[in-house]
Amino acid sequence: MAGDFFAHTAGAEGTDQLTVRAMSRALWPATLGYWMRTMLAPVFDDATIARTRDFFGGYVFGSGTVPALRIGNQPYGVLPTTALRRMSWFERGGDAAFLRGLHDVLEKIRADWAPLVPGVSRVGGAGDPHQLLLDIVGQHPFSVEWYQRYAESLTSLFNRLNLDGFGGLIAALLISAERSAAKDVLTRLGYAGAGEPPILGQVVGADQNPLTGGVVDDRPVSTLPVREYTVDHRNYLRWLATQ
Repeated sequence: MAGDFFAHTAGAEGTDQLTVRAMSRALWPATLGYWMRTMLAPVFDDATIARTRDFFGGYVFGSGTVPALRIGNQPYGVLPTTALRRMSWFERGGDAAFLRGLHDVLEKIRADWAPLVPGVSRVGGAGDPHQLLLDIVGQHPFSVEWYQRYAESLTSLFNRLNLDGFGGLIAALLISAERSAAKDVLTRLGYAGAGEPPILGQVVGADQNPLTGGVVDDRPVSTLPVREYTVDHRNYLRWLATQ
């Protein structure tokens, strides 16, 4: 099929891929970049963080790097995926060592995800086929709900439990279990350094809180630009990109 076969179909001139790239780069400093450089210091060196940022901004899109093919208003299309086990292109090029390391970490993470696959509704899965079909077509292509969880420092937890009368023994047991589990995960993913990252000093609460406000701006979604949020006339995306 010629490359320009769909050049004049409806939506072919969209700029959604450019928008996704811009959003990834704007959010990097306050999301994955902050996590790698601050919360997990000194696990990653500057070179690894820089290469991860380039990879994230150039290849990681929530909607996929290849837009789904849609006909009319039907909501389903073609979604390209990657078979990580058969990937070999990262063996070449100047970033081969970085890509091999990234692939190794993803393979270890995939092992954690694999036991969850049987619970995903899919064609050919076990169970009533009619219910499976309803479960599949009833899924959303994008997030429709958002939640947050609070993190508390181990020092704060220790002091609060003491004030509540539980004593240091219970706090010590909780701290030991949390830190041991977190260290085990880092070790299994390949970290062998001596330093302990700040994230090991945090305990994430079990309760989650729904976010009911706007997720893009504090005014109705429209074609208007995101409003200014800072005294020097920057919207929050430009502010995030400079942090």
